[in-house]
Amino acid sequence: MTSVAVPDSAVVNAPAWLWGGKVDKLFRTAGFRVRREGSGGDRRIRTVEMERRVRPDLLSIENLAGPGIPLPRFHRIVDVARRDEWEAVDKSIFEGLSTKRRALSSQGNDVIDALNRLQIQIATSSAAQLEQVAGDAYSLLRRMAIETDSKVRPFANAGVHLVNRSVELVHRLKTIGMFLRLESEPQLARGLLGAASKALKSGEHIFASAFGLTSGVVTLDAYLGPLVGALTPFVWAVAPTRTFGSVMFTLGQPIVGTASSAAEPLNLLLSRGPTEATKLPRIQVDSSSAAANWWIERLNLMFGVLTNPGVHSTSGERYSAIKHLQNAATVEQLFRRVGAIQAVHRDRDARQVLLFTVLDTLERLTGQPIEQLCLLSNARRALVRCRAAIPSGAADVLMPAAERSVVALEDAQNGFYLRRQLRQANVEILLPSGATRSLEPERAVAMYVKVLRNATHGHGAKHANKIEITNALLAHHNGELPHDLGLVGYLYLLDLLGNPEALAARLYRGGKD
Repeated sequence: MTSVAVPDSAVVNAPAWLWGGKVDKLFRTAGFRVRREGSGGDRRIRTVEMERRVRPDLLSIENLAGPGIPLPRFHRIVDVARRDEWEAVDKSIFEGLSTKRRALSSQGNDVIDALNRLQIQIATSSAAQLEQVAGDAYSLLRRMAIETDSKVRPFANAGVHLVNRSVELVHRLKTIGMFLRLESEPQLARGLLGAASKALKSGEHIFASAFGLTSGVVTLDAYLGPLVGALTPFVWAVAPTRTFGSVMFTLGQPIVGTASSAAEPLNLLLSRGPTEATKLPRIQVDSSSAAANWWIERLNLMFGVLTNPGVHSTSGERYSAIKHLQNAATVEQLFRRVGAIQAVHRDRDARQVLLFTVLDTLERLTGQPIEQLCLLSNARRALVRCRAAIPSGAADVLMPAAERSVVALEDAQNGFYLRRQLRQANVEILLPSGATRSLEPERAVAMYVKVLRNATHGHGAKHANKIEITNALLAHHNGELPHDLGLVGYLYLLDLLGNPEALAARLYRGGKD
């Protein structure tokens, strides 16, 4: 099958009244190049990077302090914060949060308290305070010693990294809501403002359609979550967010992310957790900065794809706002739910349900059904691609969870206890008709995961042609799946980040809506 090239631009129809009649300026603010198309209101828009044939500049990272950096550059945080248009908010917000910050700053002296205070301080300080706050937090981390030996500094290799999200990135995604409303309200597109004008006067946003589904780009919390959680159940970094991005602190080595006993009353609620301990990974001095740099670089390329209007166009290169929304919201959903899987290490049931919804999301983004995604051989190929895409230093942080997910898929074969007891190479299923169906272990596991995914609506197949195989798989497997199976979603997220070109083709879908 011949692949269809993804357009590098799309045609939109923008009413002349937008932005006070300065429509072209609206697009330029979002980092688009604009050309009139015909005599009407049509405009062909193309991203700056597509126009210049260069890499996008939507997300960047600066290593401000840490191994290999002789002089910290914390002043850069203030420079970036002062340029950010969303920093000019009501100062009373900072005052209220600062009160909470000061109250917490005197509580507790252990690592979790220190990291919690760090996050609150970075999130709530004014732009002018950020240089001092970041410098103090960095010094504190590097001075911290273990209780049994005051000479041992576990975070001596800590680092600070400034993740800067461009204003253009947010503007590009906010235009989705603008065109969605225009497409849904023809009279507004014709300049009959009516209700929109009244809403504006009352302080409401008139182009807010579905922005809550793609708002993760504002502070990047959705997209940094899986990075920070990469070594779950261990923690190797914290990423306090601001409206310009994040001031990320890497610890230089992972620490245990769970407590041996209940840390808060909610931990007393009964749930099923992991049955085995996870080995503490070892990372090199430069692994943390390498992992952060690779991740941000790949996010930058991914956002270049996600904000290219041509990717979300029809076969006639007309921009489709609903297609753009669905694509952007699906990608953000993947990141958020993979991050949630990493965070619920204590709850096996929550992790498993989240895996099912992540697999559904991946089916949309990759074109591979769940039975394919959960094939051990397919996961191994994805792992090989990830190893090829990720530098060795960064791999110390980013690869362990992906590797554990593949091991979990293999271990899931052990649940087919009848095969083991009968010493059969494959899962031999006797159907009510008297026929026998032989399934290779990896395919049986993939089909079994699909059976459990369908069981989120209740056990038992709905379709007659699925009843026999569903019942047989339930009978052959003992129902126990490895806890790390939930990390399969993380494996494929890494694979997606490593190949943004494939993502572009999948989102374009040959010009289909």
